[in-house]
Amino acid sequence: GEQGYSRCGRAVMSKMPWRAGLSTTVKELRFMLNPRVSQSDGCRAVIEKHYGFLKSLNPSLRFLVRERTDPNFDAIIEADFGGGKMETESVSGKSEAEVLGILKTFQEMGLSKKDNWNEKMPDIV
Repeated sequence: GEQGYSRCGRAVMSKMPWRAGLSTTVKELRFMLNPRVSQSDGCRAVIEKHYGFLKSLNPSLRFLVRERTDPNFDAIIEADFGGGKMETESVSGKSEAEVLGILKTFQEMGLSKKDNWNEKMPDIV
């Protein structure tokens, strides 16, 4: 079909704003950070400013926030795509915009992984 009118929904889904499409590809996001160190400022800002909006768009997406007390702990975000597929990204020292960019990348990775996983599945006749 024409872009935006795919019968299987992939082209339509790829046009969906990434924030609203997070839960279509990611099952769980884990934010691990020490909120008292400056290296975690961008990650903390995303949690404080964007969590409510992201959760309202993705009610089924699990958000876990784990605080670390070690001042040398590098802030990370883990994305669980389900089926044992996970990705981890360091967000230590990253800005709020850069952390949002990582979340967008996770959503896009999930789309491409989902396509690849579907291609590996045999057709049911």
